[in-house]
Amino acid sequence: MMDELKIHSNKKLKQIVFVVFVLSLFIPFIQKQFNLVKEKPLNGFFDVAAFPRFSSETWKAGTFQQDFEKAINDNIGFHDLFVKLQCQINYSIYNISKFQTVIVGKNGYLYDKGYIDGYTGNDFIGKERIDLQIEKAEAVQNELQKKNIALLFAFAPGKASFFPEYIPDKLNTFSSADSTNYTCYLNAIKNTGINYIDLRKYFLSLKETTKFPIYSQIGVHWGQYACYLAMDTIAKKIAQLKHIRLPSYRLTQLQWSDTLIRTDRDEGDLMNVFTPLPHYQMAQFTLAYYKDEKSTKPNLLAISDSYFSNIVATNMVDSLFSGWSYWNYNRGTPSDKNEKEFHFKKEIEKRDVILLLATDASLAAFPFGFIDEAYEQYAPRNKNYYQLKQKEFKLFTLETMKNIDNNKAWKKQLVAIAKQKGTLPIDEFINAAVWCFREKEKNLKEKTAN
Repeated sequence: MMDELKIHSNKKLKQIVFVVFVLSLFIPFIQKQFNLVKEKPLNGFFDVAAFPRFSSETWKAGTFQQDFEKAINDNIGFHDLFVKLQCQINYSIYNISKFQTVIVGKNGYLYDKGYIDGYTGNDFIGKERIDLQIEKAEAVQNELQKKNIALLFAFAPGKASFFPEYIPDKLNTFSSADSTNYTCYLNAIKNTGINYIDLRKYFLSLKETTKFPIYSQIGVHWGQYACYLAMDTIAKKIAQLKHIRLPSYRLTQLQWSDTLIRTDRDEGDLMNVFTPLPHYQMAQFTLAYYKDEKSTKPNLLAISDSYFSNIVATNMVDSLFSGWSYWNYNRGTPSDKNEKEFHFKKEIEKRDVILLLATDASLAAFPFGFIDEAYEQYAPRNKNYYQLKQKEFKLFTLETMKNIDNNKAWKKQLVAIAKQKGTLPIDEFINAAVWCFREKEKNLKEKTAN
């Protein structure tokens, strides 16, 4: 009798376990359909796959099955909760991030992979390309100076170059001390008359003495106090270049805060973990401004990566300049809201000062196409112009040829074209490189035509 009860009890337990297991499989679908539990979304930018349309072609190719599986995974109920759970396990047990761009360093310091690559030279674009940009920039500065427009380069620090000691050892390696974009830009610009300030060097000089943090432990943008120091340095340089006196200002309040603003915890937010990340206090400040009859507020155009947006958030730009525009990565927009079309030359010549600012992570793309465009617009069509364009043509086509050689699909396509035409593959590689250069020049001329 006891054996029969035991068998019956075990059978009932198995049935309960089976029912619970089956129900657990359906819970995510129920959540997706009825949204019974309100989920907090993931921080960051994620592409959610849409469900594909069925066709016999996609089914036979196997792409429908792959796309459908991805759509199921991206749209399932509790998807964000499961991702956060995986993020927490990765961080708590393995001290890593689920997302490749977020790097967990020593002592809880977080980095963006791009800043480490910029610091170590892993994104080095080559001395020749940097020299070409500086040669163009010098010509642009000379022509803008004739129109009483000052051009100013600013090299900002990055989280990795300011805190290299916390970078994971396996990522903190240099191929060569001179093979970084920062080093090459500084070496090239020092031999010219181009106006520039080295904010990276300036901030590193303050590292051991400043009482207030320049960077947060879990952010990759500079903090409010660093923004104040950067804008103060830029403003003094502008006053010197323009022979003017900007409005005066002074710190009226500087206090510590346990609560981090968004840009001081941006990399921490991308970790998408449940537990709070360790961080120290950051300084927040208030400024008072004083403008008299002798002070001048110039018009500023800033072409920069996201670091300039932090300065804008402090209200210093509004207070020191009569008008200003910020072209994020040189994405130009009309300064007059009533103008529907963008006119490159018109926008440039509204300004008193043009600031080109970049941190380590964006120097590989610096100065974001602006100098190329301004050179086409303003450089005299003399012997130097055509010699430099010839140099640019050779450099661009050689780089494109290397890219073709490293791109298996592109290389395979050109080899097939050569076989079909009865030509050598190298001839098709050259033709493709020349075509790419001509297209680049065509787009450049169209952008600067107005």
